[in-house]
Amino acid sequence: MGKDILKKGEKASQYSTVTCLILSGLKIIVAVYTGSVALLADAINSFSDVFASLAVFFGLKFSQKKANTQFPYGYYKAETLASLLVSGLIVFAGIEILIESINAFFSPSVINMATHALVVVSVSAGAYLFLAMYKMKIGEEIGSPALVSDGKHSLIDTASSGLVFLGIVSSMIGYPQLESVAGIIISGLIIWMGIRMGRYAVLVLLDACVKPELIEETRSIAEAIPGVEGVHSVKMRRSGPYAFGELHLETKGTLTVEEGHEVSEKVEKAVREAIPEIDSLQVHIEPRKGPLKECIVAVPVTEDQGLESGISSHVGKTPYFLIARVEQGEITRWNIEKNPSQDKEKKKGVTAAEFLAEMHVDVVVADDPGKGALYTLQANKIRTAAPQGDTLEEIVRHAARF
Repeated sequence: MGKDILKKGEKASQYSTVTCLILSGLKIIVAVYTGSVALLADAINSFSDVFASLAVFFGLKFSQKKANTQFPYGYYKAETLASLLVSGLIVFAGIEILIESINAFFSPSVINMATHALVVVSVSAGAYLFLAMYKMKIGEEIGSPALVSDGKHSLIDTASSGLVFLGIVSSMIGYPQLESVAGIIISGLIIWMGIRMGRYAVLVLLDACVKPELIEETRSIAEAIPGVEGVHSVKMRRSGPYAFGELHLETKGTLTVEEGHEVSEKVEKAVREAIPEIDSLQVHIEPRKGPLKECIVAVPVTEDQGLESGISSHVGKTPYFLIARVEQGEITRWNIEKNPSQDKEKKKGVTAAEFLAEMHVDVVVADDPGKGALYTLQANKIRTAAPQGDTLEEIVRHAARF
C-alpha cells in the first residue's frame, strides 16, 4: 500500500472540515435566534467535528513523512494520536450537550422560528449522512482507523440531527421537554462513541493486537510456503493505517544461510501481497525442533518385499532402496526403487547417493554408508541415521524424528 494513498484520506478530511465549519456556524446562528437547546447542542457537536476533522487531516499528513534515524518505523502513529484526540473532543462535546439538555429539561422554553430550525436540521442531516458514507468508504480503502472513526461520528451526527428534528416538532405541538430528551439521547450516543474510539486508539498506542485475524491469516500463508516446517511466535501490532508483524519460521536444519534467506523472502512476499495493510514483516529463521512436517527417508534393503524387506548395511552395494514419505510421524507413502549403482564398476556409493538426491531424500538409514556416499550425501544436505527399531517401519519412523 503506497504512501500516496494517504492523500485520499487527507482530501476527505479537508472536505469534512469545510462542511462541518459551515454547518456548525449556520446552526449556532439559528439556535441563538430560535432558542432551541437541541439545535444548540447539535451545533456544539458540529463544531467539535471541525476540530476532529482537522486532527485527522494533520494526523494523516504527518503520517506521510518518511522514516528517519529518530523514527525508523515512520510517523504512522501520528494518525492514531489524532484519533485519540478526536475521541477526547467527542466525549467533551457529549458532556457539554448533556449538561445543556438536562438544564433545558427542567427549564423548557418556547422555540421561535421553528420552521427555520427544521430546514437547517434537515440540510445538516443530509450533509452528515453523505460525509459519513464518504469518510468511512475512504477510511476503509486506505486502512485509516481515524478516518473511519470520524465517519462513524458523522453517522451519529446524522442520527442526532434526526432527533433534533423530532424534538423541535414536539416543541411546536406543545411538548417542549421532549426536545431536551432528544438532546440527552444525543449526548449519550456521542459520549459512548467517543469512549469507544479512545479505547481503540489507546490499545494501538500500547502495541496491542487489535486484529487477531491478521495473525491467523499470516500463519496460514507462511505454512503453505515450500521449505517451511513450522510457524510460531507470530506477532502483529498496529501503527496508524498500517500493521507491523514478526514471526519465527522453522526450516530443515540442513538449509544453508542463503536457502533460509530465500525461504524467508518468499514468506514475506506472499504475506505482504495477500495482506496489503502490512507495512513490514520481520521473519526469523530457526532449525526445526522435533520431527519434520514432511520427511522422505531412504533405507537400503536386500529385496523388493515392501515393509517386510530385509535391511542392507551398504548404500552403494544394496540392490534396492525403500523410499518412504513420513508426515507428522506417520508413513503416508512408500515404494521400492532399484539402486542404479548396481550397473557401475566404480563409484557405486557416489552414484547411489546422487540417485537419492534426485529422489529428494532427507534422511538415509545406514551405519556406514562409505566415504564416497557420505561425502555426496552431505554435499546434497542429506542426513544419515543409524537404524533404530525392530521392524523396517519402526526404523523409518525413528529416522524421520532426527
